[in-house]
Amino acid sequence: MNLFVIGNGFDRYHSLATSYSDFKTHLGNSEFVDILEEIYTPILWKDFEKQLAEIKIDEDEFERFVHSYVDEDDEFENDMVKDHFLMHICSELKYAFVSWIKRIEINTKDLLSEEYINNDNLYLNFNYTSTLESVYKINKENILHIHGCVDNTSKLIFGHNIKYKELDYEDTDYVGLIKDEDVQYDRLMNMYLGSTFKDTEHIIKANLCFFEKIKEVENVYILGHSLSEIDLSYFKQIDIYTREKCKTWNVTYFTDIEQEEFITKLKSLEISEQKIKTIKMIELEK
Repeated sequence: MNLFVIGNGFDRYHSLATSYSDFKTHLGNSEFVDILEEIYTPILWKDFEKQLAEIKIDEDEFERFVHSYVDEDDEFENDMVKDHFLMHICSELKYAFVSWIKRIEINTKDLLSEEYINNDNLYLNFNYTSTLESVYKINKENILHIHGCVDNTSKLIFGHNIKYKELDYEDTDYVGLIKDEDVQYDRLMNMYLGSTFKDTEHIIKANLCFFEKIKEVENVYILGHSLSEIDLSYFKQIDIYTREKCKTWNVTYFTDIEQEEFITKLKSLEISEQKIKTIKMIELEK
């Protein structure tokens, strides 16, 4: 039995419009996009989840930014906007993200050989799409959509891995400081980071039954996953559960730079270099 780890590169190899630049295209030219690009770093659409934690405006800039959207003479409105502005942006972003996922059309054929993609294997799917089910007719019980699936958009997960501080808002000393501008800014940033945090530790614990299944896996195939830092804990977990019987880790790459990066990342998880093999997706075609 093999385990296939499916990343966004798998869908893009099948010509699906699932890149974050496609998400930007879905949003179109709007004030919302302007706000996003003003709040976040310029490479938001290149490394979307990581950049959610990289807000580029400091406290003073945040004050100026909020003031540009409210009546400066209305102190109540000013405070309300500051308290809810980032959370509103976060809510709108999640709504737009779900809307985009629902609109992605799966109009492709099965490119990869049935020798690899079949119902004798297990699939850890990082994609929200149903390409495996729709195109390759893989049974749902063989697939774990680790971050949710388009079939149930209320459970879609995306975000960064930057830990936020758990502040006690009931603490009398803290409440006494709440009007201090520095503390206010920290509180707002903390609320935001918490709402956009991807808790991989919790996700793994919630899906231990799937990881128990992979103990018999002999080969791991990573198809189209970037091995991003945010998701490395999942791959560590895979290694823990498959180490005894797994013979090879096969990872697809596009460029020579990726090839070297992927080998380095897998080795950093203490996966034996002798087990690591790099392949092109085309090698798995029919």
